[in-house]
Amino acid sequence: MTPEQTVTAFLGALERMDFAGASALVDDAIEYENVGLRPVRGRAAFDKTMLQFERTLTGISVEMKSMAERDGTVLTERIDRLSFAGITIEPWVCGRFDVRDGRIVLWRDYFDWGVMTLDVLRKLPIGLLRKALSLRAAR
Repeated sequence: MTPEQTVTAFLGALERMDFAGASALVDDAIEYENVGLRPVRGRAAFDKTMLQFERTLTGISVEMKSMAERDGTVLTERIDRLSFAGITIEPWVCGRFDVRDGRIVLWRDYFDWGVMTLDVLRKLPIGLLRKALSLRAAR
């Protein structure tokens, strides 16, 4: 696979909530960072992060706006739709993926934490209310 194909396959696995499939596309020495948070280094830490995603997220959708590759580095501009707790947030994300020998060795995402936090705060009370009502109706 080309580096672009590897990244596309990786993001596709995340959209299918196939975290094992996504993990199969990363190197044992993977470094994953949401800029502003501490980087996750190594397969064990990466898989632990993927397990947290699996437990928290109820859906992932990626709308690719643009993608460029040079010398194994793939840059993306995308909208990630992340669903959890009855809400969906839609941060605009710029990502960097370094791919070596068909495996992702670096995944670094940049987005505006302030905008995303406001989106969560604005939507979360509605999502929690919906969840509470659906639990009550199920009884």
